[in-house]
Amino acid sequence: EDIKINLKISFHDAARGATKQAELSKDVICRECGGLGAQKDSGLTDCSVCQGKGEVIETMGSFFGNFTRIYTCSVCLGSGKVPKNNCSACKGEGRKRGKEIFEINIPAGVKDGDTIVMKSGGQAGFRGAQAGGLYIQLSVEADKRFKRIGDDILYELPVKLTNALLGARVLVLTLDGEKEMEIPAGTQGGDELRLKGLGIH
Repeated sequence: EDIKINLKISFHDAARGATKQAELSKDVICRECGGLGAQKDSGLTDCSVCQGKGEVIETMGSFFGNFTRIYTCSVCLGSGKVPKNNCSACKGEGRKRGKEIFEINIPAGVKDGDTIVMKSGGQAGFRGAQAGGLYIQLSVEADKRFKRIGDDILYELPVKLTNALLGARVLVLTLDGEKEMEIPAGTQGGDELRLKGLGIH
């Protein structure tokens, strides 16, 4: 089975990327048997119900003729193999409840609502079958100082009237710390000045 979680990240992490850790309670591979479901040194054998085929074939007669039904074996779940002796730790399932810590790499430039997929990060499969996926939906926290417009970042800078009229060099707050910027003489309220390379990566 797949697992879906929500992960809240900061505006800075969404713009620049980050690595986060998440601990999940989920089905994990049994360490005692390595996921086979069999006691050590006992191994697997052909399923007696499906004779190792993984499928069960039933033929039934009726007034209209014979009908054949083929379905996945419910004992081996299609693998055709069963443990000779069930693992005592996982009762033959090859998985058990446990905790797993994931390292999640968040690429720069993600948006609110984006989803990161980690294959095989979901619930462990039955007797070594492939695990499900882990779907991480991102929730980006708003930042009172910055506003995102596409891949640009808008920051409102209060400017003294004398600096706007005569021009000046001032410090501007960015995601990468304070940067120096020149305000040209005659700047009007609402004018936009650009600092290259400091938007969304």
